[in-house]
Amino acid sequence: MLTDFVSLFYPSTCAACGNALLKHEEAICNQCYVSLPKGNFHKDPNNALDKVLQGRFLYTGATGFYVFRKRSKVQKLLHELKYKNNPDVGVIAGSWFGAELRNSPVFSKCDLLLPVPLHPDRLRQRGYNQSEKIAAGMSRELNIPISEDLLYRTVATSTQTRKDKGDRWANVENIFDIKDPEKYKGKTILLVDDVITTGATIEACAQALLKIEGVRICIAALAFAGE
Repeated sequence: MLTDFVSLFYPSTCAACGNALLKHEEAICNQCYVSLPKGNFHKDPNNALDKVLQGRFLYTGATGFYVFRKRSKVQKLLHELKYKNNPDVGVIAGSWFGAELRNSPVFSKCDLLLPVPLHPDRLRQRGYNQSEKIAAGMSRELNIPISEDLLYRTVATSTQTRKDKGDRWANVENIFDIKDPEKYKGKTILLVDDVITTGATIEACAQALLKIEGVRICIAALAFAGE
């Protein structure tokens, strides 16, 4: 009753459009659920994200859920997730992403989900890892466990947002390392990120993971921004 009373004066709003949520809606309204631009990349092995990553490192498949454009609802959604203390956005959108991938012969067969890690300093500042929240929603739908300790970030880098392709790579080169590689020999890992633009961060993660004997890597981003 108290929640209902508070909502009369401070209604919950959609993270994508800002409109008031209905009682049965969580974080993102139904209208945005059906209208946000999906990439459907998992249905196309030669999708736009694959073309950005192709030839840079060895991977099995790459997919993005939403298509990112500046000043779009997708950008607002990601801003709410990363900077406005709204982790529910990641879990809910991640569950929708996972549901899309349930019938994929590539992404649904992975052994574990691996969120791109934050540096401990950034994690303390934000309070949560946005990629881990996305992975949590995906795990719920795909029934694939999450690994939070395989990959770790050794350096606290500056934000990638305003950097060009060369600067992005220089900012993340050799900043990831792995723990217990023997434990993950021969595994297929679904690497989860919030948004991919040039793919520099994902490439840096992959270079660390490919030290593991027999490992296979798949890539899943909640949004793909292109170059």
